[in-house]
Amino acid sequence: MPRERDLPDKAICLDCGQGFKLIHNGHLRTHGYKNQEEYRDNHGLGSEIPLHSKDYSVLRSYYALQPQNITTSRTIGQEFQRQRWTLIEALAERGLFTASTAATLTGIPRSTLQSAMREEGRLPYGLACLRISTVSGSINGGLAKITQLGALYQFVKTHKPKKRT
Repeated sequence: MPRERDLPDKAICLDCGQGFKLIHNGHLRTHGYKNQEEYRDNHGLGSEIPLHSKDYSVLRSYYALQPQNITTSRTIGQEFQRQRWTLIEALAERGLFTASTAATLTGIPRSTLQSAMREEGRLPYGLACLRISTVSGSINGGLAKITQLGALYQFVKTHKPKKRT
């Protein structure tokens, strides 16, 4: 992944061609790599070739030079997680579950539940939106797919795990 081939705001995955600010381990696992080193070895990339965009480098440098920004960013992230879990607990009290909490309850893998939510009619869902107010403004926490306890119960009764060959 030579620098000349990078777009200024993207690092391109050599397996799928997708652009990222940072080619992270989570994405690499979808291609069967355990970590960035394994990805580098497979593609013959040395450690001097970055797996992130030029813009990402500039942003990291900026934050490295201003430690108060890191503290603020960390505080906002912690507040986001706290409010997110508060929302998930409130939804659970009302019989509504995200794929992650439903996976914990049922033992069915989260990816299976997410696939069922994507496929029309297999597992009906709704959307919940999380907005967090901070001192510097409001952050959109994104949408979470949620399903009702009854629908989850029906799915568990009819779900047949795939047999691995």
